[in-house]
Amino acid sequence: MNNLNMIKFIHKNIRGTDYICSDIHGHFYLLEKELKRVGFKEEVDRLFSLGDLIDRGDDSSQVLKWINKAWFYAIQGNHERMLINAFESQSDSKTIGRHRVRKFKKSSLKWSNKPVPIDRR
Repeated sequence: MNNLNMIKFIHKNIRGTDYICSDIHGHFYLLEKELKRVGFKEEVDRLFSLGDLIDRGDDSSQVLKWINKAWFYAIQGNHERMLINAFESQSDSKTIGRHRVRKFKKSSLKWSNKPVPIDRR
């Protein structure tokens, strides 16, 4: 893949607030709780994840729900890379942390070309 395809330029958010998180590791209920606590507004705010959305927590399969949200921007972490590598090896016998690969095969297709978000000023 061309390295330029891995870069996505994001315009400055002039309507709302930008938030950054990382290492969710399948604990999306905690992320939802924190977004509610800070008053996150889906209409104007954005959330940037610095990787490792999956693995360890019981809600890792919710990654598909999150990466399809218009206000959510994510880059690959090493746990997503493990998922992609396991998927590309075509082996269902492998695990990623506590989870079987076949459970996440659909999401690995979306992760394989995730761009790196950069704020262009």
